[in-house]
Amino acid sequence: MRLRWQQRLAAYARSVRQNRPLHSDRPYWTERAMSVSMTTGRRFALTLTAMASFGCGGAGSSTDSRNVRDSAGVEIVVNEFESWKSGDEWQVSPEPLVDIGAGEGQPEAQLFRVRDVVRWHNSIVVLNGGTDDLRVFDLTGKFQTTIGRRGGGPGEFQNLGFLAALDEDSILTWDSGNDRLSVFDRSGRFVRSFSLERADEFGAFLSPSVLLQGRRLLTTSGRHMLELDTESDRFVDSVVVAIHDLTGALQGVVGLLPGGERMRYQRDGIITTLRAPFERSLSIISLRTGYCWGFSSTFAISCHSTTGQLMSAIRFAGPAQPITDGDVQAYIDAQLQTRNSNYRRSFRRVMEDITFPQTYPAFAAVKADEDENLWIQETAEPGVNVLRWRVFTPDGVWLGSVTMPTRFRLHRIYADAVLGVWQDSLDVEHVRLYELVKTSG
Repeated sequence: MRLRWQQRLAAYARSVRQNRPLHSDRPYWTERAMSVSMTTGRRFALTLTAMASFGCGGAGSSTDSRNVRDSAGVEIVVNEFESWKSGDEWQVSPEPLVDIGAGEGQPEAQLFRVRDVVRWHNSIVVLNGGTDDLRVFDLTGKFQTTIGRRGGGPGEFQNLGFLAALDEDSILTWDSGNDRLSVFDRSGRFVRSFSLERADEFGAFLSPSVLLQGRRLLTTSGRHMLELDTESDRFVDSVVVAIHDLTGALQGVVGLLPGGERMRYQRDGIITTLRAPFERSLSIISLRTGYCWGFSSTFAISCHSTTGQLMSAIRFAGPAQPITDGDVQAYIDAQLQTRNSNYRRSFRRVMEDITFPQTYPAFAAVKADEDENLWIQETAEPGVNVLRWRVFTPDGVWLGSVTMPTRFRLHRIYADAVLGVWQDSLDVEHVRLYELVKTSG
C-alpha cells in the first residue's frame, strides 16, 4: 500500500513541477473521496436542513428527526431537523468552574497568545505562545509549574504550535522553530524528542495535525499550491496527509486534502500570495477509529479509518450566508485594529484591489468530544463574539446547537466540561473551564 501511495505522490510531484494539477476536471481530494464512497458500502449520513429550520423546525418539532434509506449499498441518514426537544438541549454554565489569567501581578498567570490548552492528569496545561512554554495549573486554577522555555536545547521550544496528552503520564508538544516533537513526563521532566521522517514528495512545513488513538500522528505537509489557477485571484492549496509513529517514522501516506484558500495578488509587476479574506479552510479531528476532515467550501465532513477508508459522512444542505458590504468593512476594520500605520496603508491598498467572495464559508471549525460526537462551529460575522456549535452524533444525527459564552474560544470538549480561552473587555486572555450541562438522556 505504501508503494502505491509513493507512486501517487511521485506523479503528484511531477505535476507540480509542470505547474498543472493531477486532475484538470476536479481537485484530487474530490476524486479520492468520491471513489472511496462508491466502493466501501459504509454508512453515509446526509443532513438536509434549510437554514430556516433553525427558527421554525427546531427542537421539539418531532419525536424522530431521521429518515433512513439505502442507496446502492450505502445507508443514508437524512436529518430533516435537530433531534433535541425543548428542555433536552445541552448548555454551558454561565460561570466558569476554573478561571486562569491575570492582567497584572502573578506573572505565571499572565497569558498571551494561548494556542492550545488541555486537561491532563487533574491539571490544566496551557500552551502559551507568547513565551513559548507550557504552564501547568491544578483544577482550582493554582499555578503548579512551567515546562520548557524559549531556546534550541533539549526541552526548549521555538514557536510552539501543538499539544496533546499521550496518556496520564506523558504529554507531547511540537515546535516549528526546532522542527521536532518533545515528550515530557507528569512532573514536567523532559523525556525525549524526535523529528518526523520526510518523503521526497513532501513539501515544506511538515507538522503534526492530530494524535490518532494515542499511538500515532496524523501529519500534514504543504503548501503546494496544486490548484493554482492563474486566471483567478483565489485558489486552494493542497496538503499531503500521512501517518507517523511516536518515534517519527513514516508509516504511510493517506492522500491529499485541500489545505487552505489563498489569494493571488499582483501589483506593479510583482505576484505574491496572501491569506484570503473569509477564507475556506481545512479542519481535521481525531477519533478512536480514525479521523474526520472537512473543507469549509461546503458543509461536508468525511470520517475515515486510519487506512483512509471512508466510514461515514455528514452533509448539510442549506442556503449560504451572504457577505454584505458591512461585513467587508467590519473585516477590514478588525484587521487594522492592532496594526501599525505602515501596515494599514499597504493593507488598505490590497483590500481596494481584490474581489471579496459573495458568501461566508460553510462552517468555521470542527471538533469532537470524548463520546465522539462531532461539533461544527457556525460561521460568525466579524465582530460577533457569541459562537454557536452544531452537535452531531457519531452516526451523523444532528442533535442541536450549543451556544458558547461571550468572547470564549473553544479548544477542548469533555464529557462534563468545555475548555478554552476567554478574553475580557481589555482583551486579556484567560483560560476557562465551564461545566457542560446535559439535560437530555
